[in-house]
Amino acid sequence: MTDNPNNSIEEIVEEYKKRLQDLKENPYEHPRNNFWLAFIAQFFRLRCFSKIFRGKYFRGNPKISEQKTPEYFQFINTIMNVLSVRDQLDLLLVEKHYIATATLDEIRKLDQQLKEQENRITTTVDLAEWREILKPKTQGWWWFLVHPWDQHDRLWGFCTLVCLAIFLTFVADIVPRFWAGGPSTFGAAAIIGSTILSLVLGGEALTQVLRGQEILERVLKNFNIHKYFYQETMAFIALILALTIWIIHLSSLPRIAVYFREQGCKEYYHNKECPDKQSEEYKQSEEYKLNEKDKTINVAKAESSFKRALAFNPDDAKTYFFLGLLYEDLQNYELARTHYQIAAQGGNNNAYNNLARLYILDKKYTAAAGVLQQLRLRERDKNNVDLEYALNKNIGWLKLKLGQFERAEMDLQRAIKIADNKAPAHCLLAMVIEELEKQGKSKEALDEWESCHDYNDAALPEDFIWLNMALERIDAQE
Repeated sequence: MTDNPNNSIEEIVEEYKKRLQDLKENPYEHPRNNFWLAFIAQFFRLRCFSKIFRGKYFRGNPKISEQKTPEYFQFINTIMNVLSVRDQLDLLLVEKHYIATATLDEIRKLDQQLKEQENRITTTVDLAEWREILKPKTQGWWWFLVHPWDQHDRLWGFCTLVCLAIFLTFVADIVPRFWAGGPSTFGAAAIIGSTILSLVLGGEALTQVLRGQEILERVLKNFNIHKYFYQETMAFIALILALTIWIIHLSSLPRIAVYFREQGCKEYYHNKECPDKQSEEYKQSEEYKLNEKDKTINVAKAESSFKRALAFNPDDAKTYFFLGLLYEDLQNYELARTHYQIAAQGGNNNAYNNLARLYILDKKYTAAAGVLQQLRLRERDKNNVDLEYALNKNIGWLKLKLGQFERAEMDLQRAIKIADNKAPAHCLLAMVIEELEKQGKSKEALDEWESCHDYNDAALPEDFIWLNMALERIDAQE
């Protein structure tokens, strides 16, 4: 039919009806591919996979394949005729001031019949390419019929938004943890990476700013992803991101915490395994000497690493304990006590001993007694020499301060029996013996003062004081 402006609207409607009838009676059915197989094939471009799947299911390509058969071209021509007539009808409807109600109802019914042919049309021709080539006079809905694989794009888009929301929620929770101890390379990289991903996949908001949607579509096109799968691919990527960040949040945060804890130990103790500060073996090692030499240089980095470890695992009692040791070295006893208390509540037995020791130094004997009593009642490894030695030494020390000299002597003797080569128990026992001598109980404290002197490395403030006391007693005896 020619584009004749003198045709009446009734004639155009009749022509439209005739073309629609031709379309419905045309038996041609374009081969349809399996959606999921086609979608999966987008991500597997290996030759072996392509030969098996693309050759069997996609007839060479998951895109619409244009089979050059007479039936195909005839069906294409029929579709073109229907759309052209619908264009003419639309232009005529705009020009007419009055149209009979029966005619409008007839047009509505015919449009409904055209929509019923939507799947046949969109699986045979690419209307987007036709619009670009033909430049139709109207932008009617018939030029924007939706391919069956695009009919659920809104649902896929909603899934994308949900997955992105999950991803960004976890990112917002994880990324600040990298900055817990101050600026870091990890933190900067995490923020930059998460920001780029969220913007690129964010869709409409970025389209208006940086046209991110077009950029992403161009990237997908470069990877041979067909436009029918753009929404599905973005949903798939968002799902992978959400699952990855969820797994990281669920299982990897404690591992990251361990990494930063070991990093802090390496920076402060020059060893990724934080040693026991009361270990004589450690104090005699090269690591200890090196640590004592440049401790002040690494303390800020170590503190930052320990804080990051706690940000990733706030329940890590070991890290609280090591931070307590660090603050004690810095003579910040208030912070040291706070971290020892948290570590003790988390089940770190060494923290009980260190906390009791600080209470004794601060003359808070009741608090020290309570802490030591808790440690005695706790389930602990009785074969842990350092722990048992420190427990008995601290109990003896507390009893010395409380004036219970004979009971203090028993606990200190027990500590010396556990580890004879450690100075603190010898120093305290010498003080106990001196007090007993004042009470007329004949005992000799000089031997203990000599042991106090010989084994003393002055690692702790009280050790240094006791070393001087031992020197005074020995010099006086001589």
